[in-house]
Amino acid sequence: MKKSIRLIGMLLSAAALTMFVACSDDDGPKIPDIGPVIDNGMYIIGTATSEDPGSSLLMTTGTVGDGEQRGNFFETYIYLSTGSFNYVNYVNNEPTVFGGTVTTSDMGTSSTFGEGDAVVDGAAISITEAGLYHLHIDLTTNTFYVTRVDYFEIIGSATEDGWGSGQELAEKSASADEVVFEGTDIVLRSSQSGEFKFRYNSAWGTDAANEIDLNIHSNFGANIVAGGPNIAFTEADGDGKYTVTVTYTPGPGPSLDYSFTFTGEVEEITFDPEEYTWGIIGGGTQGTETTAGWSDDKDLHYVSGDGGKYIWRGVFPLSNAADNNSFKFRTDDSWAKKLIPNTTVVTDNTEAGTISDDAATNADGQWFLDGPSGFYYFEIVTEDDGDSWSLTIDEASWGVIGDAANGWGDEDDVVMTYGDDLMTTAVTTNLVASGAFKFRVNASWDFNLGLDKADNTNPVLARDGDNITVAADGSYTITLKTEDGGATYTYTAE
Repeated sequence: MKKSIRLIGMLLSAAALTMFVACSDDDGPKIPDIGPVIDNGMYIIGTATSEDPGSSLLMTTGTVGDGEQRGNFFETYIYLSTGSFNYVNYVNNEPTVFGGTVTTSDMGTSSTFGEGDAVVDGAAISITEAGLYHLHIDLTTNTFYVTRVDYFEIIGSATEDGWGSGQELAEKSASADEVVFEGTDIVLRSSQSGEFKFRYNSAWGTDAANEIDLNIHSNFGANIVAGGPNIAFTEADGDGKYTVTVTYTPGPGPSLDYSFTFTGEVEEITFDPEEYTWGIIGGGTQGTETTAGWSDDKDLHYVSGDGGKYIWRGVFPLSNAADNNSFKFRTDDSWAKKLIPNTTVVTDNTEAGTISDDAATNADGQWFLDGPSGFYYFEIVTEDDGDSWSLTIDEASWGVIGDAANGWGDEDDVVMTYGDDLMTTAVTTNLVASGAFKFRVNASWDFNLGLDKADNTNPVLARDGDNITVAADGSYTITLKTEDGGATYTYTAE
């Protein structure tokens, strides 16, 4: 998936907003006499839980950002009954109690979650609706977070709706011993390298409002890691209908597990996107003497087959020079399959196209750039297994995004300036060594570049690659460059 995943607020029902309120100071936790054997750590203690601070009430180090674990940040999933609780930090058998008033945070959308200032000896937090909760406390910002898990979803390219929307797993049963979420007749496919993750309340996470841009995940991936990598769907039964179950049982940390039960067959998908290695070629394309113009293809990236919508994307420099501004798309460096326009002259940035398997019939079909020379973003899509195709063309504005520069927010891109050379774009800005950055187009994660995940020393950047860092704080001129017409990109930060 993109990328650095985009984090959004957690969606709660209106009733959920009253699930947690602060009680008076008289309702503080009743800390049991635990003796000398309790492990150091952060616990959840109160009438909403067992009063025995055992391992099932022990929180674990929380995961933030791109799967990074950070000290002084703790999280857990836990079943809470009606009652109240406090966060209690034991160090050498000495408890420090945290509580406070819960407020509802608006993340700029309809999504909300509960948070409050973590106050030493603060009021207990009241739970008015029993269920599974995701709890966090951050001692760096002295903030705590409380969210009820209303339902889980399975989401990803292995599902029918892809990464666009999730398949709901409703709460089936809930008790202190076990909470079960289940969805039935969910179509999952292992063909075409299907992947998935789980998330709750239709949210990827929250951008908590604090000075360190703390990101809290409401999804988990491989090895039940919050914000972890996608999971490959590899069930032995292959493509089919499944009952999907997520189960919570008491224990430290996430204490979650999932399972699949095959329940029926589904129609086989015969379309194979690997047969369509789309490339751009033509007089307007750039590169070396052997890669420019009609000499060589520059391949687009196949990025998704979500829900039967197959997408290829690329960013390439194009020239608008007279009599040398044309381009076409073809597969596998061959004219056997090519994408041609519905009209022979394209004067708009978006134009539908059709595919031809007969090069002789449509030999003259091509596009002509009607716009300034520079970088352009292309997206080729089919939603009917190749019966018809669409092409989107937009001017591409490269930007630097990340907390090494201006932040990871939707509007935090530091816009780069095209070098007017059909090769480079650059910007001079301050970078900090404690952060990281990537490159993306048009303030969107649809097409982004980072370091090669397999080899961070590789000078060639990779789509959806790893974050980039610098060794020291300072002012840097960052240059993104392609010398082969957009087939590959490199960068410098000097």
